[in-house]
Parts: sequence; structure tokens; C-alpha cells
Amino acid sequence: MTIPFLFIFHLLRQPLYQCVFFLLITVLFVPFLRRKTANAVWNLAGIFYIGFICTNGVFLFFDDGVWSYFFISLACSLGYILVAGMSVSLLVSALKISGSGESAMIFITIIYHPLVLLAMILLEWISSSS
Repeated sequence: MTIPFLFIFHLLRQPLYQCVFFLLITVLFVPFLRRKTANAVWNLAGIFYIGFICTNGVFLFFDDGVWSYFFISLACSLGYILVAGMSVSLLVSALKISGSGESAMIFITIIYHPLVLLAMILLEWISSSS
């Protein structure tokens, strides 16, 4: 019972697998929306992106190479936005969901990702130095 949990925990420690996990749940949760408008789909994708940022920041504590994790996380974050932008716009057009899609600006939260990671690095540094 603990081996699958440890394996999943090991995979989710890596930014690439975090990115893939949150992209998959974004696509899987779209059919379960109550109001299927383009704005609702974009908001859902943005909320899962914020979840990716938070998860990524928490798992920074469990990594030894802090700066390599930092830069890999930022690269995965950019890749996440590119893939999510394309997949959500394809989902909206394929499912013929009405709306303008103006809520795609929720991805502007990418500017907070480096700040979250740097705050976590600072907390890790403070906790290790005392």
C-alpha cells in the first residue's frame, strides 16, 4: 500500500510530472463544469495552474538542488501555459462552447511563480540556518 504512494510522491516531486498531472486534470474536469462557457473553462484551467504553482512551491522543500529546481520549474511553467493555452482553446472550439474567452488572462498569474519559489527558498534557507 505504501509503495504506490511513495512512487507517486517521488514522481510528483519533479516539476515535469507536476505539469503533466495538472494538465491532465484540467482536461478531465472540463466535462464536469456546471456552466460550460469559454470563460468558465479558462477560469478552471487558471485555477489548476495556480494549484500547479502552489504544489511546485511546496515540493521545493523536498529537493536538494534548489536552483536547478527553480529554473526547471520556471521552464515547466512556461511550457504549461503554452500547452494549456492550446489545449483549452482547442477544447473550447471542439466542444463548441460559447463565450469570448476573455478569462484567459487568468494565466497572468505566471508573474507570481518566481516569487512563490523565491519565498520558499528563503523559508528553506531560514529554517536550515537556525
